[in-house]
Amino acid sequence: MSSPETNGLLIDALWPRTFETGQFEKTLRLTSIVSVGVGLLFVGGWTVVPTFTIPTSLQAVASVLVGGAFGWRLGSFAYLIYVVFGFFGLPFFISEGSFLALDGRTYGYAFGIWVTILLSSYFASRGWYRHLGLGILAANISVLATLLIGMVFLSFRSGIDEAFRLGFLPYVFNNVVKGIIVAVILWACWKWVDYLNSKKKAAE
Repeated sequence: MSSPETNGLLIDALWPRTFETGQFEKTLRLTSIVSVGVGLLFVGGWTVVPTFTIPTSLQAVASVLVGGAFGWRLGSFAYLIYVVFGFFGLPFFISEGSFLALDGRTYGYAFGIWVTILLSSYFASRGWYRHLGLGILAANISVLATLLIGMVFLSFRSGIDEAFRLGFLPYVFNNVVKGIIVAVILWACWKWVDYLNSKKKAAE
């Protein structure tokens, strides 16, 4: 069982919520965090990296990061706004190498991104991202959810064999690498937070 010191979200350590906070400060905090979340999802979806297998976006990195840093409520809210903006015509759903060109083949991956955010936030609440090994495991489980759910949805149209061959297998290696990257990012952020807290205690 995790101790209180290992639990919690990164955003609460960086920008704590207090009972004394007024309504304006609460609104500012919510708006700022959600805006950053939408921005991360947008940048992640549009950033396509060439690899030796297939071009791949950093959307998985962004979704794990949003869930792991902001939690399931704010992460889900950011993703909802992101999707709504895209459906209203903003250029969010136009990127080769990600699910963004939404159609019948990719709705499962869109749903999977939300599940990834939920899973990542759960692992974050258990303190997994504060430990590099557990963080890598958590991030990879989270990104695997997008691939599995997307493959299941795709199998209804193309059959399970083709869905596995085209919608899952080519992405596995890249997603493992992305899981490692985002776990290192979150772990490093927690190390920085711990360092700042230690400096603050030493000053007291």
